[in-house]
Amino acid sequence: HIISCSHLIFNFLKIKISTPFTFTDDQLRELTAYLKIQHQKEIVSSVDIQRNLIGGFKIQIGDVVSDYSFSNLLNQFKEHTIQS
Repeated sequence: HIISCSHLIFNFLKIKISTPFTFTDDQLRELTAYLKIQHQKEIVSSVDIQRNLIGGFKIQIGDVVSDYSFSNLLNQFKEHTIQS
């Protein structure tokens, strides 16, 4: 029984979602279902409200942050425009 429990512990992936607004239950369920398929693990999520993101969200898994915020998109646009 302990062996099967330890397998479940290691089959979880903790993620942190940063967003300027509260996700609905459906949005959170859809995102975690997608991540579960991508990573082949159960997802344990926490949500951090960060009003400075303007819109969109960030996902942190360990040390890796995927930034889908409007702030990041605006910065990328700005950098691309300056380089052009």
